[in-house]
Amino acid sequence: MVDYKYYRTIQSLDLSSAQRKFAHSLREFKFEFIGDAETDDERCIDASLHEFSNFLKNLEEQREIMEGHLDIEMYNNNARGSYYGQDEEIVQSEVHLQEQDVKLRQKAYNDKGPRKSEPFQSDDQALSVTETLIKPLERFRKEQLGAVKEEKKKYDKETEKNYSLLDKHLNMSAKKKETQLLEADNQVEQNRKHFYELSLEYVCKLQEIQERKKFEFVEPVLSFFQGMFTFYHQGYELAKDFNHYKMALQINIQNTRNRFEGTRSEVEELMNKIRRNPQEHKRANQFTMEGYLYVQEKRPAPFGSSWIKHYCMYKKETKKFTMIPFEHRSGGKIGEVEVFLLKYCTKRNTDTIDRRFCFDIEVVDRSVMPVTVQACSEEDRNMWLEALDGKEASNLLP
Repeated sequence: MVDYKYYRTIQSLDLSSAQRKFAHSLREFKFEFIGDAETDDERCIDASLHEFSNFLKNLEEQREIMEGHLDIEMYNNNARGSYYGQDEEIVQSEVHLQEQDVKLRQKAYNDKGPRKSEPFQSDDQALSVTETLIKPLERFRKEQLGAVKEEKKKYDKETEKNYSLLDKHLNMSAKKKETQLLEADNQVEQNRKHFYELSLEYVCKLQEIQERKKFEFVEPVLSFFQGMFTFYHQGYELAKDFNHYKMALQINIQNTRNRFEGTRSEVEELMNKIRRNPQEHKRANQFTMEGYLYVQEKRPAPFGSSWIKHYCMYKKETKKFTMIPFEHRSGGKIGEVEVFLLKYCTKRNTDTIDRRFCFDIEVVDRSVMPVTVQACSEEDRNMWLEALDGKEASNLLP
């Protein structure tokens, strides 16, 4: 026969431990917010989750006082005498019976609802927690976060495709026929537009999931605690003290839900504006020009040279030129930053180098030859030359 008294004690200890861990998770939880600062509702949601954590902590402390360490120790001693002194096979059989009993009672609960004459109600509470908290969060994880993961896979795949095509395009010889070069330029431009569209959609999806968290994640948590207030009569006073946080959180959730559609519409409108005119919506920053350039690194003979992708930034007021090595295949690994002062910039013609879109950068206090870099397109090179006050090669000849 199953010792329900012993089994109930073990369940109580497991529940207490689980709720303390849950309280710790809520206390450490932080939302990612979009913008320069959190909204009032976001701050209130964070504060409410922290107060939820304090409530659970206080509730478990109250449970410990009521049950008492002496009673728990007595149950443990009885359990050791009844079980651990028996033959191992008998102990395993008893544990198996307990597990089967729990499964049968859970099945009966699902089929017919709770029975009035249950020896203990911890299983019913576990089922309630499953329905109000665990299943909604699992559903959110699978449906919403799963969709974002799929979008990320698609984005990563297109990123690899885009940069691979660009690398191949930039390695084309300038001596090829003009029709071949134009066809390659058109292909790269079409791929760039497709990648740009996909990037915008991925950013919008990230913004959407961050906003959804604030009600689709918090609502199950709120439902869980509302059930706790009903289930634990002993926590009535704590629940009463907590009520104003609960009411405020309901308002915060409704406010974030009401703003969700409006915020999404604004984001979509901004996305369409950026699509129509990307140049007008570039983010303001301190640099005159910035973007990716391929820097030529010469090797000892007979190995020739290699072209390494760098993210470059130029500030015209100080003439500071910054280069950061970047390799997308290694997960966006960033190399050592190099900063130098620009002396002058010279456009390279295709009769002096077997690559298009190239120009040289001469720097102050640098003993080596000028740095040769390659832009991503002719338009990109012209923008760099304009920002760097670049000259034609003939203009620098004596």
